[in-house]
Amino acid sequence: MVKHAIETQKPILDMLKKSMENGRLSHAYLFNGPVGSERMGVALYFCCMLYCPDVCLECKECTDIINNNHLNVTIIDKLPGKTEIVKDQIESLKEELSKTGLKYGPRIYIINDAEDMNSSCANKLLKFIEEPYEDIYAILLTTNKDAILQTIRSRCQIINLLPPDKIELKNTLILDGIDEEKALILSNIYSSVPACKKALETEIFSKSLNYARTILEMISKGFSNTTIYMKKDVDYLSDKENIEVFLKMLLIYFIEAKKKSNEIFKNDLELFNKIKINLTPIIDLIIKSQFNLRYNIDRSLLLINLFVEIDRRVIDGSN
Repeated sequence: MVKHAIETQKPILDMLKKSMENGRLSHAYLFNGPVGSERMGVALYFCCMLYCPDVCLECKECTDIINNNHLNVTIIDKLPGKTEIVKDQIESLKEELSKTGLKYGPRIYIINDAEDMNSSCANKLLKFIEEPYEDIYAILLTTNKDAILQTIRSRCQIINLLPPDKIELKNTLILDGIDEEKALILSNIYSSVPACKKALETEIFSKSLNYARTILEMISKGFSNTTIYMKKDVDYLSDKENIEVFLKMLLIYFIEAKKKSNEIFKNDLELFNKIKINLTPIIDLIIKSQFNLRYNIDRSLLLINLFVEIDRRVIDGSN
């Protein structure tokens, strides 16, 4: 994770190091970047940098930080089974940081997927950031900085991480033994080799691929059954990351179908040529759903609305 961040985000890390050397570190950072852009890797590098200026990744300080065993580094994430980061987690953090540290040195807290804080949690964090403790650093990680409370953003130094090179990513995956079609699809959805390989170990990639292709097959036959077909799996897709992957897969598939291209989906040109309706309105609906996903709305309802609208477009296009 940190090693890959060093490879892909070197200019960002160099800037952070220079800020430290010049005594100009901010008390709060917001690292903004797409899925797979090593937001956590950059955050952990920052922590290592405060304890090991060379960031050797081998000393006890570095290894404890990387393995989440460091007494002065706290990572806050959604609790198991929860879809939001809640106020109690920030209150517990504040209480812990108000005490004398068990270990000498700066203390850092990292909030992963900070856009998933509910409103009471975000407001509690705002009060915390407004009155920073000495030698305590806040790091917020997000894929969408605009979903973070504006008053929090204004108190953080926002750092936009570098976007990945899709062609380089695809070629690396192929060299690692992943077949070309999967490498093409993965490189258009994820942003790093570890993220791509992790996707292949989970169900969401293969399921999303199957969902997207089946929906297009139904459209090619004039069936308006998307809502019924997908309703049984709405709960499976309730996780935000799963929905993001599904919507990205759906968008790429529909764009390729609209272009009548098998540039990415090598074996689907025949399917694409059978589709007679205008796919542009559906592509717009998918993009709108991606945009709405950034905000704390009912995710199941978001998907159901999308499926209903797809069915409506199929019916209208068939008449």
